[in-house]
Amino acid sequence: IEQLQDVLLRDTEECRALCEYALKRLFKAVERIDDSAGAVGDCMAEIADLHARACQAAPPGKTLVKSLWALQEKDDWRLLPIGKYWDALGAQGQAAYAKLVVDAFEKLPPVKPGRWDDAGFHVCDQTEALARCTGDFELLQRVLRRDLSTPRCHLLVLASLHEFGRAREALAFAEAAVKRFPKDAELRDALAHCLAEAGLDEEALDQRWAAFVHRPDGETWDALKQSAGTAWPQWREKALA
Repeated sequence: IEQLQDVLLRDTEECRALCEYALKRLFKAVERIDDSAGAVGDCMAEIADLHARACQAAPPGKTLVKSLWALQEKDDWRLLPIGKYWDALGAQGQAAYAKLVVDAFEKLPPVKPGRWDDAGFHVCDQTEALARCTGDFELLQRVLRRDLSTPRCHLLVLASLHEFGRAREALAFAEAAVKRFPKDAELRDALAHCLAEAGLDEEALDQRWAAFVHRPDGETWDALKQSAGTAWPQWREKALA
């Protein structure tokens, strides 16, 4: 790593090539290594950072696409986020990279509910990163809504809707999600947030209560207390009962 740092100062292209070689070797080797202490992971992170810096210092443009794509396919640690390389790709490289990602996403088979999506996980992760990097709301929704078989999937969509300032869509989506998973306290909590943002405080309080009924713990108790405000004494007695 120290040698790579020296190379970066005098020859950015050579540094990039050497970093790619080192990362390929490490991505393969770490599969056979007990890295509980994180020593190899730390090394990979440092080399990945040097690789990004080399690309930023001397933008390779479209020529970076294939090598970056090949590295990312082996990168299960998210060490090579596209955001670090976007400017270095240039306009042509960005278009070529985006096409690779979207094509791979569109070729994915349908999700089988209740099963780990091994084939689609990495591609979806890359597509989500691309969508966030480019601010492509529609692509982000396609990725996040590909699998809506669990409450957590719905929560991720809700977070993205809030992220892009789609409050009305978030409220409608949260209402539909709660109808599908009525006993999930986190979805109830998310719906309560949406209702409170819309000025529907009574409806929000009703959702806090429903969340507490389905999962009476410290977290839902605190949320109910905060939402009840000055009416907390009455709600407290009801909750204790």
